[in-house]
Amino acid sequence: QIKALIFQGFAYYYMGEIEETSDIVKQLMRLIEEEKAPLDINLHIFHLAGMIYRLKGNITKAKGFLDKSIEIVKQLKTKSLYPFVFETMASVHIAQRKYLKARKSILELKSIGEETQNMWALALAQVNLLCFYLLTGKLAEALNLAPNLLKTTKKAGKGYFSLLARILVIATYAEAGKKELALRLLRNVMLKAKKMEAKYLILILHSEAAKLYFDLGKKRLFFKHLRNCLELMQNNPYRYFYNYRDSLYAFIAYQSISQGIYPEIGKDIIIIFLGPNGSKALVPYLKEAKLEVKEQLKKLIKKAFKYSAPIIHIRTLGDFEIKVGNKIITQWRSQKAKTLLKILITRGEKPIPVDVIMEDMWPEADWRSLKENFKITLRRLRRSLEPELPPRMNSSYVYLKNSCLYLNKEKILVDAWEFKKKVKNILYKKKEAFTEKDLEEIENIIEAYKGEFLPQDLYSEWASREREYLRNLYIRLLETAIFLAKNFNFYEKTVSYLELLIIEDPFNQKAYEDLMNCYIENRLYNKAIKLFKNFKKLLETELGISPSKKILELYPRILALMSH
Repeated sequence: QIKALIFQGFAYYYMGEIEETSDIVKQLMRLIEEEKAPLDINLHIFHLAGMIYRLKGNITKAKGFLDKSIEIVKQLKTKSLYPFVFETMASVHIAQRKYLKARKSILELKSIGEETQNMWALALAQVNLLCFYLLTGKLAEALNLAPNLLKTTKKAGKGYFSLLARILVIATYAEAGKKELALRLLRNVMLKAKKMEAKYLILILHSEAAKLYFDLGKKRLFFKHLRNCLELMQNNPYRYFYNYRDSLYAFIAYQSISQGIYPEIGKDIIIIFLGPNGSKALVPYLKEAKLEVKEQLKKLIKKAFKYSAPIIHIRTLGDFEIKVGNKIITQWRSQKAKTLLKILITRGEKPIPVDVIMEDMWPEADWRSLKENFKITLRRLRRSLEPELPPRMNSSYVYLKNSCLYLNKEKILVDAWEFKKKVKNILYKKKEAFTEKDLEEIENIIEAYKGEFLPQDLYSEWASREREYLRNLYIRLLETAIFLAKNFNFYEKTVSYLELLIIEDPFNQKAYEDLMNCYIENRLYNKAIKLFKNFKKLLETELGISPSKKILELYPRILALMSH
């Protein structure tokens, strides 16, 4: 049954039925969660998931599944049987513009083909190498490779990928100005793609045909293929359109908007597919566009840049670390820029008046110099987070509006903010309503508290109130966990939480009393005595006081129990 589902999923994928493939992937993922699929079957499921997410444009998720596939391939030591996995990973690296990794994957694929005399593995390597050349502008290398690719795919004899290889050759000829040659090949491939009902390939062919006929001045055929291309995208829920040439994306998007043919799709192409490359790819069209269209394009370029900006994860508990996408920021434009970000995090998720920020950062500075200092620091912060931010482009992360500064909550995730939100949800709940599942959730939240807030800024006044507030939340969460663990008779957990509470609040007499009682109930008398003596010494040394009456009464009781 699982194998049948996998075959069905791949069949839908190659037919361009994206929604149906996605539904099958969801079903297969449930089977993995239920541990009903063996390792070699998991490989195919992860590969299919990687392929579908790649086609839908979620490259990060695609790479996650493909990493799992490759891990299984290496475990099974069956590289030669699964060249497609390496081909998909190579295409993902190309889409991410990670050229060194792409080249490495292509060479690995080529090596598999040469070692095993697998013509199809060699064809896949050449397909991705041609994509690589097109994307990096190496047109001479692409032209040299194109005839060899056609020969290799002919020997390999695989229908779908043979057509895909020919489409890449068409793209190469089109880019090189060999338009008539490209069109002859395109007409032949279009017939075969339609016969195969491969919607994805038909879509790409229509886009290539639209550009070729436009360049040749054949308006009627240009409009026909442009409309067919956009209609296919309109009728697909994901509007997929996957190739390696920003110039073609830009052409289709511009014509869609300027001609008024499904303009919403043109906008999606700019925002989703072109992303940060939109400003460069659309330059030729900004020069020729009418004023109204030009203004639309400029707005879409800005929107695309923000849309493509990676998520920033900020760690503030126990350490300070910023990860933009998968890259940790180690170099800052200035320490003041770093401090400004910390203040924005500390002051919360709401807009903060600039005057308040300036007082925090330069408490004794001359007022006249403050505004200039602030402007410079804000610019440096934005550049630290987005080094490639184009001139006069608004930041994707730090906003200034109505003399208030704030962070983009959709793009910036802060561990302290998440911690506060989760703890408050727990504390609002009545204790009688808690279940064992709630205790598991509390355990995860406790684990997330890696230490005090911004430990490198212990003596900064602007951080002290938030630090103490988070610490008190953590203590209250531990007290809730202790209460529940006792109620559910989880001895080890109760002891563990009490120990954590004592570490965080070393003078908490109630915590020591409860922990001593836990030790007594489980006949760990020596531990209870040691705990008592350590606490008594701590109080006398640090505060000059004795333990509470209840704790003092426990000591003779322990001695009496030990003597029996």
